[in-house]
Amino acid sequence: MKSPVSLCTGVTYDRSSIQRWLDNDFVPNRNLQSLIQIWSDSVQNRVDSPESKAVTESELVPSRDQVLSAIADVERHCENNRVDSLVKIVRFALDSDENRDFLAKVDGFVARLTERRRKQMQLLRFPASRFQRGSSGSKIASLRVLKSITMDAESKLLIAEKEGLVSELLNLIEPEKTPAVIENCLSCLIAISTPKRNKVKLVHLGAIRTFSKLLLESNLAVSIVEKVLKLLETMSSRKKGG
Repeated sequence: MKSPVSLCTGVTYDRSSIQRWLDNDFVPNRNLQSLIQIWSDSVQNRVDSPESKAVTESELVPSRDQVLSAIADVERHCENNRVDSLVKIVRFALDSDENRDFLAKVDGFVARLTERRRKQMQLLRFPASRFQRGSSGSKIASLRVLKSITMDAESKLLIAEKEGLVSELLNLIEPEKTPAVIENCLSCLIAISTPKRNKVKLVHLGAIRTFSKLLLESNLAVSIVEKVLKLLETMSSRKKGG
């Protein structure tokens, strides 16, 4: 033993061995992650819409019957109840392992989540030039779709490797652009910027110069400034030579 460590149980282990065991014991819960992302995107879409109303959430964990009803609403694309239904499903899933097992056994539910994920990844085939065309609304919609598939390191790397895509995103961050376009673009960049390789790419493409130019504007919304500072902090955290 090179570095003995004791847990709260009083048992002593070699540090590297117990750390390796712990690292191997954690398995990403992709299905729950997908549920949370679906809910998060839907809530954001409703909040951002002009006609949106406040989303009210019950503090109680829904029953199994309520969750089954919520799943049915989501699968019927029932827009009026979609956000509330997703909130119920996610709250139910987060409450216990037993609830997550129940969701896993709902006929076809996990398979449909997996299929949704596959279709989302296919969206990476769209040309980067699509962000040059169309209205601000269509650009915002495209950015939200892109952000919705940045759920793990693999998808973030695939997005960054898409030819011309990161450059197009940086081109959208111009003072003369619609603030909503800029903010959604920054959100997308934040989502993909965590892998070291992507941080390096952003730096090489002149992201720091782009962000600095944006910060010189005097009428920026606070939310945009916060996102720019978040990106600058993320890029500055990369290790030398990374």
